[in-house]
Amino acid sequence: MALLELESGKASEALEVLEERYAAGERSLATIAVLAGARASMGDTLRAAQLLEEALPEHPDNLPLLRTLVGYYRQLGQQKEVLEVLQRLQSLSPSQAQLDELANFYREFGLKNRQREVLREIVSTQTSKPWHLIELAKLEAAAGNPREGAHLLQRMAASHPRAVDPSIVALQMSLEIASGQIESALERGRVWVAERPEPAKDVGHLASALSANGFPDKALELLQPYIMQDAPASLVMALARAEADIGRPAAGLLRLENFIRSKQDSVPEELAWLRLSLASIVPDTKRLIAAAESTDIQTVPEDLLARVAQTAASLGHRGLIAALRRRLTHPGKAVASVIAAEICLALGDRDQALSLSDLAVAEIINDPLASTRLAVVELRLMRRDRALAALRAGLPFDFTSEGPRLKKEASTLPASILQEIARTYIRLGAASEGSVVFGVLRQVQPSLESETAWALATSATSRSHLVSAWLRDRAVEPLAPDFLKQLVFLAVSKNDPNLAALAASRLVSTRGNNNDRMLLAEIRSAFGIPWSRSVSEPATSTMSQPEGSR
Repeated sequence: MALLELESGKASEALEVLEERYAAGERSLATIAVLAGARASMGDTLRAAQLLEEALPEHPDNLPLLRTLVGYYRQLGQQKEVLEVLQRLQSLSPSQAQLDELANFYREFGLKNRQREVLREIVSTQTSKPWHLIELAKLEAAAGNPREGAHLLQRMAASHPRAVDPSIVALQMSLEIASGQIESALERGRVWVAERPEPAKDVGHLASALSANGFPDKALELLQPYIMQDAPASLVMALARAEADIGRPAAGLLRLENFIRSKQDSVPEELAWLRLSLASIVPDTKRLIAAAESTDIQTVPEDLLARVAQTAASLGHRGLIAALRRRLTHPGKAVASVIAAEICLALGDRDQALSLSDLAVAEIINDPLASTRLAVVELRLMRRDRALAALRAGLPFDFTSEGPRLKKEASTLPASILQEIARTYIRLGAASEGSVVFGVLRQVQPSLESETAWALATSATSRSHLVSAWLRDRAVEPLAPDFLKQLVFLAVSKNDPNLAALAASRLVSTRGNNNDRMLLAEIRSAFGIPWSRSVSEPATSTMSQPEGSR
């Protein structure tokens, strides 16, 4: 009778009858299911879910019950409970749709290893979609297996050729670079872009992958055939970035300035921002002012503001300083407290920077990028203890008197900021703690980035000899020139001639420009290392530091 009333639209009458029967002790699954439906139809989804939860211990494998319950949890927005029931459903009655949903949930909850397991199961079938392969490729790379990630993207290109765009090729090139296949990455870019109907429009994206991964010379090599008078903005920007990355920012800035002069119409905002970025590091006041005055400061990305503020303050440019202050108070362009503190510091407003850094503490928890930036701000404010606390706040560790311990539900740190965290540890005089932190991350988050971050931190400790052994073990693995140069100077500061000479020699074999060769010669001379001896042989001299390292 109650079911008939419910189906005929008399939900309130049905609910009254069902509640009476339930209160009288009727506990059959059929009654519970109908009563839950009646409650839900009357808008009481929470009590409907609670009713099914009470029945679940006696009927743990009942599929209709579980499916109904997961529907209620979705309506209530109880994502954690949705995930738990989905896991049970998948174990009882596997389906592709449930696997997809589980993969999405694991991504949202930051459970990378579980997400990877599910995606591996999905791509083992013939029903995988492009996004499955792309997502799994990224996860494999983050777990220290970029070669497998590149293989997955190659498989995607073969099975879903129409889904391949410049961003996918650039990702595959990045993964090949991470696995040491530099020439393969360059050749992949060449072949793919040559087959495009408008290669000049796509080549810039691929070149950025080479440049961002530490090989701007290869980026220029890829771009060279497409340099033309009417080159698109994306190509011009890629060229400018690559030129800046190989140490010629003035050349990149000039290229952008010439492009802007040649255009009667407006140029993309991103190009104007890149011009401003390069102008802020080229020692030419007039060019910086021209770049700033032609850019709307209210639209400039946050990351660029602090650098512009520092230059504006050193020049005393009132108009630019006023525009920056307006940006800080712009109602529709809120700036994160830590970045606002950086800007105030650059403008000489220490009191305001102190206030903003205090506010920023609440914004940096579990945000390693923001916490690292705040640590640098606190260092500049001469508050070392607060700087160390800020850095720790963004890391997935508990810091006890016994040292750093990885949290049970540790989140993955972005690979791109690991070296910056290591450098911040060094600036804090806490390189030993950094070495321990990255020693753990090398095991749980294996990647070239975690390895190099460990090497940086450890080279600034009394255990720098371990980094020498680490370098020898990676004799054929590609290492970024900037990283190697940092190792040289850190080794010199620790008076470690073996590591200094080894890193300088590796720098010459990796990049080998005149400055690199001069640095190696200076290291040999300062530490008394004869040219007849290989740098892999131990040196014992502790002579004065080279001029360039002071």
